[in-house]
Amino acid sequence: MANKKVSQTIRTTIVGTERSTFEIIKEYAEEKAVVGDEVVIIQLYPTVGIEDVGATDSTTLHLQNKMKQLGWTKVHMVNLFSQIARRKPLAGDLKTVDKENMAYVKNVISDVGKRGKIVVAWGNSHSTNLIVNESKKELLEFLVSSQPENVYQLVADSMETEAEGTHILFLGLRYADDEWQLTGYPAKAQLEKISAQVQKRKPKTEDKKQPEEKKQPKRGKKVEKDVFKDNESA
Repeated sequence: MANKKVSQTIRTTIVGTERSTFEIIKEYAEEKAVVGDEVVIIQLYPTVGIEDVGATDSTTLHLQNKMKQLGWTKVHMVNLFSQIARRKPLAGDLKTVDKENMAYVKNVISDVGKRGKIVVAWGNSHSTNLIVNESKKELLEFLVSSQPENVYQLVADSMETEAEGTHILFLGLRYADDEWQLTGYPAKAQLEKISAQVQKRKPKTEDKKQPEEKKQPKRGKKVEKDVFKDNESA
């Protein structure tokens, strides 16, 4: 039997700065290499930046190995947070919702969602972290209002646990030999669940502020204006 020579190239594009990565795009370089879908994968945080464009982390490697089987020709990988993590972030490292990144992600979803699918794959890491849940809540509100029927998650054939936005690395480590497929992601139900968690974790504030005690003018001194009345009319 004669030998055959086969080659195929997956092109990598990274959008970001020295410290942040907003998007990583993986696509088949040859125009007719694979006919398939374009998708957006939403995860937690990036581990590769513009200076590491030739590097492939474990999560991306598992994804590349399944792209052809899933029928994906172009994948946009975005995250809830843009700061590059060289190690798993501690709870205290995630101090605020990444507004700049969130705006970027919403633009990618709006664009790609017109012709492709949106896949939630942020897993359950930091699932009790208030900032992470506030970020999920904001993005889920956007997905439910803009593309409620176009949100999916990845599952494997032999998975026994109920999926809730399963992370690609989890699938790659436990179900690398299984066939992966898309199933609907319960965005509305997850939004309700996460909203309740956020409400429970938010610090309680007093419903009514105690009025400041007015100072009584000294006897014999003329007071031309009442400062509190000025504040009320300002």
